[in-house]
Amino acid sequence: MTRVFSVWLFIMTLACPVLVAAQTQPLENSAAECDNEVQQQVAKLKDEYKQALAKSKQKYQDDGDFDRAMAFHKELERFSSENRLDSDNLVQLPKELRDLQTKYIAAPEKLRKKIAQEWILKLDEAKRDLTKKGNLDEAMAVNNEAEKIARSYHVLGGPLQIPKEKLPKYVTVTENLSIPVIVDGQQIGVASVENGRTYRLLRVDGFQVSLNVAGSVVTIPVDATDLVPRIQSAELGGVPPEVANEEMGSEPSTREPEAVQPSVEGSKLAIVRAVYGAEQTWMDVTDVVRRMVRSDSLSVQVGNHVFGRDPIFGKVKTLRLTYQYGGRRRTVEAGEGSTITIP
Repeated sequence: MTRVFSVWLFIMTLACPVLVAAQTQPLENSAAECDNEVQQQVAKLKDEYKQALAKSKQKYQDDGDFDRAMAFHKELERFSSENRLDSDNLVQLPKELRDLQTKYIAAPEKLRKKIAQEWILKLDEAKRDLTKKGNLDEAMAVNNEAEKIARSYHVLGGPLQIPKEKLPKYVTVTENLSIPVIVDGQQIGVASVENGRTYRLLRVDGFQVSLNVAGSVVTIPVDATDLVPRIQSAELGGVPPEVANEEMGSEPSTREPEAVQPSVEGSKLAIVRAVYGAEQTWMDVTDVVRRMVRSDSLSVQVGNHVFGRDPIFGKVKTLRLTYQYGGRRRTVEAGEGSTITIP
């Protein structure tokens, strides 16, 4: 019996490094595993979109609504053939189809960030456990995987720790939320924040932000706001927080802008002002549009990819452009996927 036990102990001693490697290997490949999960879940979204189109098509067929049934039928055929959906594919009518398209255009990015954040939280916990056990090399490997995911998906790499001077004064909420208001351990009401509305940012605490909502302090998850994209935009040379504070959260000013001279002497075209957004949330993109002017002409396709960010998540945006051409001032508007051409 003693001999059998000794043989078993010897085998287990040899196997231990293999077992440890088997346990740590998945963590060391977490970034790749995260990518695989994202791809699988995004592929499911495409199937869901096709099913939603088919269901709506059938509903309007049963109702005898030819126009709507045909619109969903054409979109189902297009998507089945092209297997893609972006702002270029948005229809104007019917509204039901446009709303469905808008929902599924926004869904993949939201899903990617959600999956990435879950992986990062899991890796942070593993890193803490490994550190407590003194396995610093393994903890470093896990930390590297978490940083890869954070960089790839532009999400938080852990509890948010940003110097106060880099924080914007306002953030825009990207979800509809209802939060209980608790005083002395008792719920006295419910505070609601609305998708697309901009609120004063009071403080950031880890994965949460506190906002001023109608005079009350309301705390919601960081991921339910555009705080991180705002900060990243400033770091990448986009709209800095101080500009976003002034331009976002209100309708574009109705005050007539002052006269603007063309940037090149003798030019006919001068961009007075350009704002991009929807509802109550807009950002100033005047400088971006001015840089697109070539030889007294302008052609700008309206979309997030042109202006570097999404000012109001899940909504169809509009470019509102005021310009002078040959001394005459005009204002034009165009929605996502459209193109403004001057003259």
